[in-house]
Amino acid sequence: MNMLCEMIFLGGISMDAKEINNHFTNLKRMRMHFAPYKYLQQFVSTTTDIYEERYLLKEVLFDDKSIDYIVQIIVDDLYENRRFRRVECLKVLKTIIRNRSSQATFSKGLIEKLFYLYQTYIFTSNEEIQWVVSTFIKDQPLTEDQLIWLIENYQESDQIVNTLLRYPFRNQLITDWARKVLDSSELQNRMSEVIGILINEDIPEDIDCDNETLIWSIYYSKCTKSQKKKMILKYLDYEEYSPAIDVAYRLGIEEISKTLLKHYRGLLKSSNVVV
Repeated sequence: MNMLCEMIFLGGISMDAKEINNHFTNLKRMRMHFAPYKYLQQFVSTTTDIYEERYLLKEVLFDDKSIDYIVQIIVDDLYENRRFRRVECLKVLKTIIRNRSSQATFSKGLIEKLFYLYQTYIFTSNEEIQWVVSTFIKDQPLTEDQLIWLIENYQESDQIVNTLLRYPFRNQLITDWARKVLDSSELQNRMSEVIGILINEDIPEDIDCDNETLIWSIYYSKCTKSQKKKMILKYLDYEEYSPAIDVAYRLGIEEISKTLLKHYRGLLKSSNVVV
């Protein structure tokens, strides 16, 4: 008898081979949540698969090996200039990276592939895709050549500017770039972030800006929480203190409001006002 037509009696329920195969396939898809790489290879081997399986792929917490596998499929099609749903696949990849099982930095090889995707699409006219590819290298350590490319092209893209300003590691290339930007009075609307890059343990002596910009530059700096607290207290404006309160709230530093409260309590007492 043809296997597809054969009725099989299981646990009091009769079903044909096709139904059994459907259950088997669905259960394997569910197993992808627990053994991502093993089952990913069974269901995804092309960019078409990435698109068709996008809902499942967006739900699984993939490990780095699985992400590398997916990225390689996309990169291969780009190298070969094959037609595929590029925007949709990039969006799927963004979700996969955001939901990954570990927040540890990627391998050098994977970052190289992700940077290739970043370079390929960062200048597209589609702003949404610019944001998508920016997430690919977010919080990842980049090579000197990659950083040089960003610095050479920052004037061509706000997204590249954002990538440089929010680069999470201290790097002399970016520090030199920030100093050049400051000296040339560029990026006035991002000045706190620019100055933040230049802060090591204290504000550089030649920095001349308003207190609000100064306080927010401390927030954006790569200093420790303890160092930031020390600097905020040092540069605290006791009259226009709103920026310091906002930054302290974000950082979870209670000493700023306590210091201000103590200051104004002293003023009240010196004015003979009952507190």
